[in-house]
This record gives sequence, C-alpha cells and structure tokens, in this order.
Amino acid sequence: MKTLAADKRAAHNVVTQNIGLHFIRSIYKVEGITIDLWNSPARIRGAYMCDDGDPSVLINKKLPNEPRRFAMVHELKHHYCGRTAITNGHIECGDYNANEMIEI
Repeated sequence: MKTLAADKRAAHNVVTQNIGLHFIRSIYKVEGITIDLWNSPARIRGAYMCDDGDPSVLINKKLPNEPRRFAMVHELKHHYCGRTAITNGHIECGDYNANEMIEI
C-alpha cells in the first residue's frame, strides 16, 4: 500500500500542503471519476462505485471541507485498490470491509 501511495503521489505531483478540494478534484478528473454530491445520512461520508467501467464517488455534501477532503482521498484508495474486483462483481455494497481500521 505504501508503494502504491508513493507511486500515485509522484504521478499526480502531490505536495501535502497543496492538497485542497480543487487539487483533489483535478486528480478525479484525470482518473475519470465522477463526483456525485448527495444529502446522505451523517454516517455515510463517501462511497466508491464502478458500474460498467464508469467510476464514480458519492460524497456527503453536508460534510465540512476537512472531512470532505479526507473522504475524497479515501475513496481514491478504493479506486486504486478495489476497482477491478468491484467491476468484476467480486465486491458489492455492504459491510464487507467495515472492520478494517481504514474504514473505521
């Protein structure tokens, strides 16, 4: 995971102090990920989906900037690590990874 993170940071020229919502949206655009803002229940900050090869991320539009930024970067992790499994139907919506520390 650390190698993947380093590779993606290098590919997108990520500098920690520059990671704002505008910068994250530019990464989403390059990656071809649609951002969908929804009025979600408070416990749902974000969700990654990839239907028919069309990746999108649901973001709770009630989130303040800092939690929104975290949620958007977290969902990028799902794009990089779970896209193939999701596309192939091996992962479906649910609590399949609810106990992983990164999800908590």
